Amino acid sequence: MAEPDWVDRLFFWISPGIEFEGLRIGALDGDSSSEVFRRVKDAIQLIKTYDVVRFRMVVREIARIWIRLLPGHSAAYRQDKKMCLLDRRFVLSSQPEFIASAIIHEATHGRLIRWKIGYTEDVRHRVEMACVRRELAFAGKMPNAETLVAQTKAILEYGPEVFSNEAMTERSFAGEIEAARGEGIPDWVIQMALRVRAWRVRFASRTQR
Repeated sequence: MAEPDWVDRLFFWISPGIEFEGLRIGALDGDSSSEVFRRVKDAIQLIKTYDVVRFRMVVREIARIWIRLLPGHSAAYRQDKKMCLLDRRFVLSSQPEFIASAIIHEATHGRLIRWKIGYTEDVRHRVEMACVRRELAFAGKMPNAETLVAQTKAILEYGPEVFSNEAMTERSFAGEIEAARGEGIPDWVIQMALRVRAWRVRFASRTQR
């Protein structure tokens, strides 16, 4: 679930940040900020070097990049702020071309939103595939990017069920549990959250019936 707007804005603006290629890049985790900044700058430079069309789209659709813990996702897009969010763990564990591909994916979301194309469940698969095809177009211009090309092509084989409301909710919740464990949250707290969620699911199911 997205944070309240004022909280989101506050944490972005108090995060250490840099300016690069007209983009404001912030990192909530100050301990790793220098490394995440370097990786994201390298990714942006790759886009500019090898795919000027996609680079222009990125700087048009994205004003800010925020690196933070993003449970259940490696990247996301916030329309109201023209912001690309990148998961800190994804940035620190990925090669620059994969980070670049994620940024292009989210910039494509921005373009589609600006074109008044929604993200409801009935069109979500087509929207995601359009974003992935833009990633593939970039990957095809990169030298020695066979792994990126192969992984991107594999995503094009995903069916609509992967992007259903239920599937996305399950992935988000699993990501939140993984992030909580990674941050050292006690297991008893996590188990309590799981029980509360199970109760809410059962209650919602009975209400719908």
